Amino acid sequence: MNIQEEIICRLQILIQKADQVNATYKPNPPGVIGFSTLSSELFSEWQAQSISYLINLLGEHHTYVEKFKEKVK
Repeated sequence: MNIQEEIICRLQILIQKADQVNATYKPNPPGVIGFSTLSSELFSEWQAQSISYLINLLGEHHTYVEKFKEKVK
């Protein structure tokens, strides 16, 4: 497997994991104000793996990495 295939394969795995996280979505009951919920364990796992992927691909201080970190806090 060449480097491009490895990058695509890992990205596909992260997309599948994101789908698993999204499948845990639970909206708030009617009249309840606040954030909807996701599995915090699956989200944290996806978040860490995604950040690691981006850092390995682009470098720790790349603009995309920094923006992604901001968005997935």
